[in-house]
Amino acid sequence: DDGSSDRTGQICDTYAKKDGRVRVFHTKNFGASHARNVGLEQAQGEWIGFVDSDDAADSFLLERLYNGAVQADADSALCGYTVCGPDLKPLSSGAHIEQKQQILTGAQALAGVFSDPYYRTRQGYLWNRLFKAAVIQEHQIRFDTDVVFSEDKLFICRCLLHCQRIFYTTAPLYRYRTNPVSLTKAGGYLRGARDELRVFQLLQDEICADEQVKAALYGWHIHNCIARLYTMLRERSDDQELHDLLFAQLRQAGRLTSYKEVLGVRQRWFGRIYRRIPRLIRRLCGMPF
Repeated sequence: DDGSSDRTGQICDTYAKKDGRVRVFHTKNFGASHARNVGLEQAQGEWIGFVDSDDAADSFLLERLYNGAVQADADSALCGYTVCGPDLKPLSSGAHIEQKQQILTGAQALAGVFSDPYYRTRQGYLWNRLFKAAVIQEHQIRFDTDVVFSEDKLFICRCLLHCQRIFYTTAPLYRYRTNPVSLTKAGGYLRGARDELRVFQLLQDEICADEQVKAALYGWHIHNCIARLYTMLRERSDDQELHDLLFAQLRQAGRLTSYKEVLGVRQRWFGRIYRRIPRLIRRLCGMPF
């Protein structure tokens, strides 16, 4: 309970009274990363997992991940998920996703954070994973409290660097609720652009020894740059410093066809055209610079 303004603290205390396995910690509100770090410091179990407060998990989520990891002698476990609306009704059935289990290497799992073959670019989340506590504690891995957006990807990658085997089931055992007022939506996508750039720069130095991982990371990065530039044009943003940072990254990206696995046709065309005639497009969009 990190300074919640609703009845969260009371509800947590009620659970602790009912079940001795539940321990409650009340802190001031310093953000999600600080709260997670408090949990990591206090954790006593052999495995660590995270669940977002506005989502829902299958009743067998932890059991399936734990059993899969133990049987595979893995350091981490990962499952699929279902995207839901605010009412937790599925927005997509997931019927197109092949139901399978496999053992990933650390490099495969790192690449999958940014470009998953089943869930496309959407596997860089905390809530559908388990990690061996020993991996986190031995390497003193914590959340970067200076990063608000994509801090989960940074933490996951730093963990996976020390994982040899990862159990993966595509079974959708978690229900991710899309919420228009959640932390990642409240400030708009542009608010997170600088954090994404910082995370990319940090990971560029830490995880790019493998070419597969490097390609996936760069694909995610260029996807973000194009999406943020498009949003700046649409919203007529006056943040020229951010624009120039993103545009410089796009100019350095090389041939956009190299990223066709993560860039849609429209994104590739927008990126190509904007690299050639940025000033004209900004004028047509009514940008102030």
